[in-house]
Amino acid sequence: MQKTMNSITDSLEWESNLKTVNSLVISKILRESKLNESDSTHWESIAYQNPITGGKAVFLARAILFLEIHNENYSARISLLENTSMMDEKVAIHHFSLAPNPANSSCKVYFENIKNDFVLSLKNVLGQTLLETKVAANTHSLEIPLATFDEGMYVVTINDNISIHELKKLIIVR
Repeated sequence: MQKTMNSITDSLEWESNLKTVNSLVISKILRESKLNESDSTHWESIAYQNPITGGKAVFLARAILFLEIHNENYSARISLLENTSMMDEKVAIHHFSLAPNPANSSCKVYFENIKNDFVLSLKNVLGQTLLETKVAANTHSLEIPLATFDEGMYVVTINDNISIHELKKLIIVR
């Protein structure tokens, strides 16, 4: 008789999250099964939760999806919240975008104001590099052929070894 993780009763959100992440890791990654959109949707729903209520599984899901999320910390003191000088707005700098995403046979990468040569990489969710190409500075776009890749979630990164290290998620659907 095979025991499953479903026999454990969840009483808190963090317990349910941990069970879901562990179940997906065991059933997909360790058994080298293909990931599907449903799997990444489960991981994403956990990754974007507040770690205080979502628990350790939030950080595990973020690591699996290569997400770097910084949760805002607000003080319970009203005086600090009213002081706008204490709350700096973070400006996100985006050096590239992907279109279409989700993609089928190819995806175009659009670059914005990159002044140095850099490397573009395509990795699977296990972190294995499947495609790597050097790109010249001031390149505006590049097309990635996707016909040879399986359906699933991938990570596209750019790195110039000086000031840029950025990643985006790419979904391939057929």
